[in-house]
Amino acid sequence: MRSLDGGATWFDHNPEAYSDAHRLMTHPLAPDRLYEVAGQGVARSDDRGETWRRFEGGLDRRYAWAEAVDAEDPDLWYVSVSRGPFAAHGPGDGQSHLWRSRGDGWAPIDDWGERPELRRMPYALSTVPGRPNALLVGLRGGALLLTGDAGETWAHLDASLPDVIDLALAPAG
Repeated sequence: MRSLDGGATWFDHNPEAYSDAHRLMTHPLAPDRLYEVAGQGVARSDDRGETWRRFEGGLDRRYAWAEAVDAEDPDLWYVSVSRGPFAAHGPGDGQSHLWRSRGDGWAPIDDWGERPELRRMPYALSTVPGRPNALLVGLRGGALLLTGDAGETWAHLDASLPDVIDLALAPAG
């Protein structure tokens, strides 16, 4: 749904956007751009939602759940995508991947291991304020992973969490 008058009236969604939106984001360096992850796929608008483009080149699955956009680069976009809701939200293998786009399609970047606890759905993504290319990932089941190079390498954080549903990071100080 879209409103141009502060919510007094609403328009139905654009057919190129998805109806089962899980997350919608904006970026201060690209103020007209909207990023969407949904149960049916991934889409982007470059004109404040007037028109949408399905943005799925390279994805091999469609059930998108979480997303993050680098604070310094609005083209550096991350999404987590699974084969379906039962795998994504179930207790076992999420049948998922974490993907990165630099504006030209998608590449998987979840090369952090095959142990069962690392095969869970990336449920929460957050970029790190003041650190370009840094991303914190929370997996369903509680594992936390951090990259400082846009997903080329990963560190497992020593945290004992029962589950991760969402993440938010604030600048220090």
